[in-house]
Amino acid sequence: MPVCGFDQQMLEGLRMFHNGLARAITRRTNEGTSFERAIHYELEEIDAFVNELPNLSDEINRERLIGIARYARAFYQGALINGFEKEDSVSRDFLYSVDRAFYDRFKGRKESMPDLIKFLNNGEK
Repeated sequence: MPVCGFDQQMLEGLRMFHNGLARAITRRTNEGTSFERAIHYELEEIDAFVNELPNLSDEINRERLIGIARYARAFYQGALINGFEKEDSVSRDFLYSVDRAFYDRFKGRKESMPDLIKFLNNGEK
């Protein structure tokens, strides 16, 4: 941890997930909705969904859904800035770099997680 020892299969799985998120927007743009409006619509739906998830009684599935919805939301926010192709790369590179920083620099330290966050806040990779 913190991101479970990223490997190529995990990174490829994220690429496939990102492609699925992009397809959802492409469907809307093919129907005449602008790229920005299509993403904002998805963000609004995600927000409404996440706001209702505390009412889901199954804690494990609630956490799964919150995690995946928040990840999708962050991806869409990045895509507004970077476009889908670049955001795919930016997202995967960032997560891989967090994992590498943890294992290469901080694992085993008493304050490993606070140190990792300080490292990330300083913009280091």
